[in-house]
Amino acid sequence: MDGSAGGRAGGSDRDFFVSYTQADRTWAEWVAWTLEGAGYTVLIQAWDFVPGSNWVTEMNEGVSRAARTVAVLSNAYAGSVYGRAEWQAAWAVDPDGAARKLLVVRVEECARPGLLGQLVSIDLFGKPEGQVSAELVDAARRAISGGRAKPHTAPTFPGGMPVPPAFPGQRTAARPDDDPPAAAGSIRIGNVAAPGGQAVGINYGQLTQHQAAPAETAAGAVLKRRLPRVAPAEFSVYEELCNVFDYLADQFREDFPALRESGFIGSIDASSDRVLVRVERRGRISYAIDIARGSQGFGDNRITFAFGYREGLGGGFNAWATPFFDTQTQQAKLKYTDFSLAGSGGSMERELTREELFDSLWERMVETLEHQPH
Repeated sequence: MDGSAGGRAGGSDRDFFVSYTQADRTWAEWVAWTLEGAGYTVLIQAWDFVPGSNWVTEMNEGVSRAARTVAVLSNAYAGSVYGRAEWQAAWAVDPDGAARKLLVVRVEECARPGLLGQLVSIDLFGKPEGQVSAELVDAARRAISGGRAKPHTAPTFPGGMPVPPAFPGQRTAARPDDDPPAAAGSIRIGNVAAPGGQAVGINYGQLTQHQAAPAETAAGAVLKRRLPRVAPAEFSVYEELCNVFDYLADQFREDFPALRESGFIGSIDASSDRVLVRVERRGRISYAIDIARGSQGFGDNRITFAFGYREGLGGGFNAWATPFFDTQTQQAKLKYTDFSLAGSGGSMERELTREELFDSLWERMVETLEHQPH
């Protein structure tokens, strides 16, 4: 394989370590299979970590044993504590990207949080499998070799037939048989004229035209510049709080049956201002979340979250969220602050939709349950 083993750092016994969250396991296995099919060696949790091993130790060794890390980026991965620790470990040894230690592949439309936004990534979604496979292998090759992405054949001229530029110092005289100029206010393409508007194309002799939008008035420009976009009058913080509680309760109820396959039983007690989540295994509490409005005098316009692993939580909380209206995306969101993540190097505050909030809570719970002794 071109540049494969020769591109490994000293002491590395694999070319790539695939970092992913459980929600993206199918993508991660596809990435590993494709890279191994191209001749690279890959370390991946789903295939290489044996039952009974210490998961955290294995992950730490995975990052150190492989020459490079492939981060399978999704919304779930962006909110994963363990995923963040893995890609940050790879970034820490190559912060300027000179050695290309961290390769980011997106598997869905999502933001690149924090330092990941500084790295060039490739998208694996929304394209045919053959094209994606070629792009992934090519990205792996260039990560190891440091080579360019210059194609083997010349690119197609984007403007059709190449035409040498005219000499700017000489005007071409009009011929007597030239087409007459278009009337004022119209346009001409060849011998076809459009009476007003802007012509955007001709197809088999038919002219498609686009009427120019009316120019913005000076008064309108001033209003747009001086008056900021605001939340609509119908947006209510307290109504959104109720919507969030209802949504979280419904989603936990809908997804809890999936836990039974792993021997866990989930239950939920929900009201208009409180959602109590409990997960049991053989009659003992394995995980708990208390979601409440206005705990400990925090104000009834906020939601607090208490995460725990025991029966009954002591009344403290680890995170909180406040609804707001995002005028840029024109949708309701929550400012979610989780100070239990501060020590991991992640951002304490994020802006999430209610759907993204549930995905983050569910992923956190599943990762915790995965690492509990059976």
